[in-house]
Amino acid sequence: MISARVRLLVVFSLFGLLCYACNNIPDCRNEIAPNAVKLKFYDSTDSTSLEVNFDSIKAVNTDSVFYQDTLLSYYELILDPTSTTSTFLFYKSDQVDKLELNYSKNIAIISEECGPSVTFSEIALSDYSFDSVALINDFLDQSLSENIEVYY
Repeated sequence: MISARVRLLVVFSLFGLLCYACNNIPDCRNEIAPNAVKLKFYDSTDSTSLEVNFDSIKAVNTDSVFYQDTLLSYYELILDPTSTTSTFLFYKSDQVDKLELNYSKNIAIISEECGPSVTFSEIALSDYSFDSVALINDFLDQSLSENIEVYY
C-alpha cells in the first residue's frame, strides 16, 4: 500500500506539472500586432483638439460600422487585412467625408496557437475630403497616440 506521504507528494507533483504546462500557453492578445489606425481631430482654424460627433463611420465594401452617433476627438479605425487599401466614410447630417489609406502588410506566424498576425506599415494618404489631413506616423504601434491628424 502507498503511504499518505507518497500520495501527497504525487498529488503536489501533478499539480505543479499542471501549473507549469498551463504557464507555457502564449497570450495571443499580447502577440498580435495592432491593426487600427488612430485618427485625432483638430479645429482647422486654431489647431486645438476637436470633438466631432459623426452619425456613423463605415468602411467601404464591408458591412463594418466602426462608430455610430459618437462624440470623440480620437477614433481608431481597423485596416482591412485582405487588401492594401482601406476607405472610410464619415457620415454627419447630410455631409459625407472620405479618408482612403494605402499600406503595406506583412503576414507572420507568431506561434502555432495564435495563428497568423498581420503587420501594417508604410501607411499613406491616398484620398480624402476633409479640410486638411496630416500623416504623423506611417506604422501602427500601441504606444502611438495618433497616426493621422484630421483638421475639420
